[in-house]
Amino acid sequence: MKRRVSLIQGYYYVIAGVWPVVHRISFLQVTGGKQDLWLVELVGLLSVAIGLALIIKRYSFLGFCTALAFTVIDLRYAGMHTSSPAYLIDAVIQLLFMGALIKEAYQRFTYFVLKKANRFKNTESPAVHMQQVCD
Repeated sequence: MKRRVSLIQGYYYVIAGVWPVVHRISFLQVTGGKQDLWLVELVGLLSVAIGLALIIKRYSFLGFCTALAFTVIDLRYAGMHTSSPAYLIDAVIQLLFMGALIKEAYQRFTYFVLKKANRFKNTESPAVHMQQVCD
């Protein structure tokens, strides 16, 4: 379960990043015209690189920060009506990734806290041990 969100997010970034590089015409039809096409391709290739990193190894923090960055840009420019409404769909997807990553991090945190708590459960607590040492 821990790898599921990173893998889904990674594949999404690879597909989304390859699209403007491989078929620019359909990308521009859906997202709207752009003046700096080199920038479109650069962001696409960076998205592919990040996606591959997420697929190969679990980088939850990288995934969260990337989703946050894409969300900020999507909402900023879609909100100013300078980009296609398709970017609002991407913002929703990015928010879903962030929520899922937060949930995973919380589950990992509680797992490790409970695991450490169970270690002391079968042994005496540190306070009891210190009291015995001091007596």
